Amino acid sequence: GSGGSTSAGSGSRPGGISDWDRAIQRDVRRGEEEGFVRQTTGLWRCFVCEQDLAEGALETHAESRRHQKCKETRRLEEELQERARNGLLEEYIELRTGYEFCLLCNVYATDCHKESAKHLRNLEYHFQSAGRG
Repeated sequence: GSGGSTSAGSGSRPGGISDWDRAIQRDVRRGEEEGFVRQTTGLWRCFVCEQDLAEGALETHAESRRHQKCKETRRLEEELQERARNGLLEEYIELRTGYEFCLLCNVYATDCHKESAKHLRNLEYHFQSAGRG
């Protein structure tokens, strides 16, 4: 017989780094770029999505629709807080629990609310009574 064994299918490349190790290294780099935090060996945390992630799933999570949506929501929240700090919100809007609240209508100021007939009426009344209408 041949007496020897082959390592076909091991995925090793010259230099001893396997395809698997390369994939993990790439995954870890992506996780670090995305701001994921290593919790323990093999376990990471995405604080944007409040989700624990297994090493090897970091790139997949970073590219997921859920993560992208959470990242955009976080960006908008930070932008809104910055506008509030700089005094750039309308005089009748305040931040409550991180969201715009309409003091004229006593409701959260969603885009739908801002376009509603009730809000537009209250806005008109507000500016008329303030002598700016």
